[in-house]
Amino acid sequence: MAEHAIAALDRARGGPVELGSVGGGTGMICYDFKGGNGSASRLVTIAGMRYTLGVFLQANFGARSS
Repeated sequence: MAEHAIAALDRARGGPVELGSVGGGTGMICYDFKGGNGSASRLVTIAGMRYTLGVFLQANFGARSS
């Protein structure tokens, strides 16, 4: 609903993203293990230019085979 989207935008804030089973990651699983939010970054050099590559992941999928 539009009011939910507007309310979420009004409450948005900057700063670090909480990692683990918090916020949007609460209650998530990944192959029956605790899932949630995670991040990683690497420095890469391409054609003499240095860049930071960043990734944010929300893991919530799968089941282990018996």
